[in-house]
Amino acid sequence: QLNDACVHEYSKEGSGVTDGNWFKIFGHFDTDESGRMGFEELEGVTRMRDPGLNLSEADLTLDELRGLWRALDVDFSGLVDVDEFMHF
Repeated sequence: QLNDACVHEYSKEGSGVTDGNWFKIFGHFDTDESGRMGFEELEGVTRMRDPGLNLSEADLTLDELRGLWRALDVDFSGLVDVDEFMHF
């Protein structure tokens, strides 16, 4: 569901993101522009309306989001960099 929401939201005309451009999509999640994303950034963009994905708890539970985070954070650093994000 998160994948579909990302492609739908960030592939809109004028967004600078084309279908499957996960490098640019990572930029939307990396809200502090540090080059690394924390769980709070992932959750914030997933839940917020605009420019986020507006996915409610009914759409994607917190447990599902945490499961996604564990899969993304391959090195267990507590942060996900663009390489981890794109290789997922």
